[in-house]
Amino acid sequence: MSARMSWAAAFATLAAVACAHANDSTAKLDAGGLALTYNPAIRMEEEDLYLSEREVRVRYRFLNTSNADIETLVAFPLPEIETGEGGNYAIESSDPINFIGFRVTVDGRPLTPSVQAKATSLGVDITSLLEKYGLPITTIVGTDRERAALNDKLTGLPEHALRELEKYGAIDRLSSSRAGVADVNPRWSAHIAFYWFQTFPSRRPIEVTHRYKPVPRNFFTGLEELGGARMRKDYCVDEPFLAAARKRADSATLTGLELRYILSTARNWAGPIGSFRLTLDKGSPARVASTCFSGLKQSGPTTFVAEKKDFMADEDLGVLLLWRTPNE
Repeated sequence: MSARMSWAAAFATLAAVACAHANDSTAKLDAGGLALTYNPAIRMEEEDLYLSEREVRVRYRFLNTSNADIETLVAFPLPEIETGEGGNYAIESSDPINFIGFRVTVDGRPLTPSVQAKATSLGVDITSLLEKYGLPITTIVGTDRERAALNDKLTGLPEHALRELEKYGAIDRLSSSRAGVADVNPRWSAHIAFYWFQTFPSRRPIEVTHRYKPVPRNFFTGLEELGGARMRKDYCVDEPFLAAARKRADSATLTGLELRYILSTARNWAGPIGSFRLTLDKGSPARVASTCFSGLKQSGPTTFVAEKKDFMADEDLGVLLLWRTPNE
């Protein structure tokens, strides 16, 4: 894909990526767990994390150890979201804000969180500027028709609007094969956080769950990349993993997937996590996985489990999955 390819063409390609890995690489969003303002009285007694390519599910059990109820802000912030050429996320969603399908319950009852969504360019908030011209916070849309409509809306803006957006660094205009019409490439970033105010009752545990669809990086790969320094550092790639890769590379193209989860938000809670359980699902028995997370033991054809007591999340979690294209 050309580095100067228009964002509309990139999104048109993306529809095939999610199902058939038709692109060289897709972008990722390293989301994680819940965060809150630090309070030494609120302890995370349990965290049960299920991590797969298709879904992340987390169950927490919290205990307020003080003699008074505590109300505090709980948030689930997404990483910065790029638009345009950099935002080639493998996402199929008609919701440009809650495109990961984030859902939360408290003691078994569904809760509807508030949402903060804003756009920035070069660190400057341009949300009102986008609203002025009817542009969305993110360029994540569900169908080819919606993608084409958004592209037409951008390219069809009047000249004064395009100049103002350019002045803020929110867009650039690229050469186009269409005579007299320049392609418009979005350059802003989106920032989205789901949040609510939670009461933690004195001396009584509460259970909070959330789930969402992760946004991993999908890419074609080869033995040289898999054995490189970054893969060894980030995913502890070893010789058995590379041997499995060589075997698969003999007869097919290799597809890799980087699945990441930010564990470090747990440091906002008082002390270590009392009981931590991780279930990793690689999706197919034919796939191979590599991770630096210790203690995983196979529990099923595609699942691995690790359990830790008084767990302090010093590093975030990364998993590398590998399979032959297109059969696994």
